[in-house]
Amino acid sequence: MATDYHLRSMTRHDPPPTLPQTRPAGICAGPGHVLIYGNPAFHAQFGSRCIGMPAREVMVDLPDTAFALFDAVLERGRPLARWIVRDGRDWRLTAMPRRDPSTELIDGIAFHLRARDDVPVVEPSPAAR
Repeated sequence: MATDYHLRSMTRHDPPPTLPQTRPAGICAGPGHVLIYGNPAFHAQFGSRCIGMPAREVMVDLPDTAFALFDAVLERGRPLARWIVRDGRDWRLTAMPRRDPSTELIDGIAFHLRARDDVPVVEPSPAAR
């Protein structure tokens, strides 16, 4: 016979995915944008063997405008963002330069992707309720 606890656990739904699972992010080095880090969502969407490879060879479903953004961030040394279409969905691509702490020279970029329908999860403040 199932207890109340068992009934609740059998009927509950899995929680929605958390941000690290739905928002791929990574770090690239140099003008070839060689991947040196990817978060769990990045590995889930682009593969776990992508580290050490150029982003253009790994992130093949991104449009050329995404890599033009990477190039512009590396060249201009300031953060940039744009909307891109990926797999028929709108995604916000944001990239920022990374600086070598010893030389202050820009040596790569950090980036993340967020689907348009992946709205930020914000709890209203108690005063707003």
